Amino acid sequence: MFKKICLLFLLTHVVFLYDSDGLNFRPSPAAVRQSLMLSQNQAAYDTSDINIQEPADYFTGTPKPLTLYSVTLEGSSVFGDEQVLEMSKDLIGKSITTADLESLAQRLNKLYQEKGYVFSYVYVPFQQLKKGVVRLKAIENSVIKTTFRWINMPSDDDLKKDIENLKIVRPFNIDSLNLVIDKVRRKPGHTLSFTLKSTQVEDENGGEIIAIIARQSITHKMGVSNTMPESLGSWVARGDVQFNSLFGTGDQLKVFGAVYPTHKFNRLMHYGAEFSAPIMDLGTRAFIFTDLLRDQPDLRLQGLTRARGRLKSYGIGLEQDLSLSHQIQGHARLMLDRKNFTERTQSQQGVQRDIQQKNLVLHLLSHFEKMDYDWGETELNVGYHHGLNDENSHQRGTDQRGNLNFRKITAALSQQYAIDEFWSLVCSMRGQYALNQPVYMERFFYGGAPFSFAPPVGVLVGDSGVQAKIEVRYGLAIDDFLKKMTVYSYLETGKVWKRGLKVSTERTSMLSGMGIGVCEEC
Repeated sequence: MFKKICLLFLLTHVVFLYDSDGLNFRPSPAAVRQSLMLSQNQAAYDTSDINIQEPADYFTGTPKPLTLYSVTLEGSSVFGDEQVLEMSKDLIGKSITTADLESLAQRLNKLYQEKGYVFSYVYVPFQQLKKGVVRLKAIENSVIKTTFRWINMPSDDDLKKDIENLKIVRPFNIDSLNLVIDKVRRKPGHTLSFTLKSTQVEDENGGEIIAIIARQSITHKMGVSNTMPESLGSWVARGDVQFNSLFGTGDQLKVFGAVYPTHKFNRLMHYGAEFSAPIMDLGTRAFIFTDLLRDQPDLRLQGLTRARGRLKSYGIGLEQDLSLSHQIQGHARLMLDRKNFTERTQSQQGVQRDIQQKNLVLHLLSHFEKMDYDWGETELNVGYHHGLNDENSHQRGTDQRGNLNFRKITAALSQQYAIDEFWSLVCSMRGQYALNQPVYMERFFYGGAPFSFAPPVGVLVGDSGVQAKIEVRYGLAIDDFLKKMTVYSYLETGKVWKRGLKVSTERTSMLSGMGIGVCEEC
C-alpha cells in the first residue's frame, strides 16, 4: 500500500512539473497532428476535423470535451481581445473542433487583408488547451526588401526614397502606398504598378515591394465598335491622344475625336481638346477645354432638304485629386463653360425649324474609382449643374421652352466584374433630375444625340430621366497592334419624365443588341 501511495505521489508531481508549453491540447498522437495542422499556412492545412478535448482525468483516465469560454490574441497591434471575442461569440460555450479554430484564424486573416495589412496573419500556436481558453497569435510583418524597374526614364531618387521609407512602417499597411501613388499621379505620363509578395531575407520574414515606374511623352488609345450601348449610333470610331509635359511643367494636352454613323446614314461627329497644368503640389490643376458635337445628315428620303445641328462648348476649371484609400481614388472639378446650341431643318414643303440657345453654365463634378479584389472595378460620377443666364445668354427660334437658369443633378454608376480572364459583366445606371425645367440642350436624352432629327429608334427626351443596362463581354487578345477584341451583348432600358406634367407623359423604352469592338492600347 505504501508503495502505491509513493508511486501516485511521484506521478502527480511529474505531471505538474512538466512544461505546459510543450503540450498541444493533450499528449497523444492526435494532439501532435493537431499541432502540425494548425501551425502551417492555410494552403498546407489538414482538412481533418478533430474534436478537441481537455487533458484526461489522471485518476479515471477519461478525457472531457473542451468547452470554449474565452479567446485571446497575442502580438496584435491592430485587433484587441474584445474584437476577437466578438468574432468568436458563436463558439463561446460550445464544444469546439480543430476546424472551428482554423476557421476563426482565417476570419482574422481575412480581416487583416481587408484593412490593408497584407503581410500580417494569424495562426493557432502550439499550446495546452485547458479551462476553455484558446490563445491565437498574430504575426505582423513589415517590408524588408524593395525592387525597382524604370521604363523609359532614369532612376528617380525621390520616388525611390519614398518607397524605401515604407520599410519603417510597422506593421506594413497598403494605405502607406497612397503618398507614392499620389506623387506619381501628379507627374504627367507617369504610371506606377506594384507587386507585393512575401519573402525572407537572412532568416527574417516580411514583404517585398516590386515597383515598376514608366514614363511616356505620348499616350494614346483608339478603337472601333458596333452597336455599343454608350454610342450615339450603330457604329463608333474613337481615338484619344495625350501629350505629356510639352513645356516641361507637368502639363497635359488631351485631344479626342469620334465619328458615329447612325442608322439614318447621318454623320455625327464629336471632338475636342483639353489643356491642363499643375498649380499646387497637392494635386491641384487648372485647365481649359473646348468641345464640339455636330451632325449634318442627308435626310432627303425623309422629306428634309436641310438638317444641321451643333452643340459647342468651351470653358475653364480647376481639378483636385482625391485619395480616400488605397482602393478609392478620384478627383473633384469646378468648371465654368459657355454653351452654344443650334438646330436647323427645312422640309421639302418649305417648313423651317430653328432653335438657338446660348448659356453660361457652372458645374460641380466628382469622379471616384474603386478597385476591389472580389467585386471588380466601380466608377461613380456625381454632378450639379447651374445655368447662370448672363447678359450674353439667350434662346431664340421655334422652341423656347425651359429656363436658362436651370438647375439639375446628374449621376452615373458603373460596376465591372471580371468573371474570369475572358468573360466580364458590366452593370450601369445613369440619371438626371431637373430641379426646374431646363432648356432643350440640357434635357435628358436616352438612345440618341441631342438633336431632334437624328435619334435612332427608341429615343426618349425629357427634363429628367434614368437609364439602366446590363452587358456581358467576352474579350481576347488579337495581336500587338489591335491589342484586344471584345464581343458583347447588352440589354438596356430607359425612362424619362417632364417636371410638373401628368404621369401619362412619362415614357419608357428598351433597347438590346449584340456587337463587336476592337481597340488598341485599351
